[in-house]
Amino acid sequence: GNHTDHNHGRVIAASVDCDVIAVAAKEPDSLVRIKSDGYKEDTVDLQNLDPESYPRFRSCALVAGMCAAFRNDGRQAGGLTAYTVSNVLKGSG
Repeated sequence: GNHTDHNHGRVIAASVDCDVIAVAAKEPDSLVRIKSDGYKEDTVDLQNLDPESYPRFRSCALVAGMCAAFRNDGRQAGGLTAYTVSNVLKGSG
């Protein structure tokens, strides 16, 4: 979308024909496991949501930060396993 928050209010809107398709299943533990086709699996332990304790430039730090924000907002986050397939070019979003 038009993310003016990190584009300093400047956005060029355009449509693209790229997709990210995901399937997910709830898990009974405190782990969030995300496997994207062609990439290593990322795992986040919901007992440790400090993004700094996860490798930089990996999705696990982003997921940890998002789950921490949910908890700070009084919401719950539980374990899950997800698999994604995408034709979005690497590094473009």
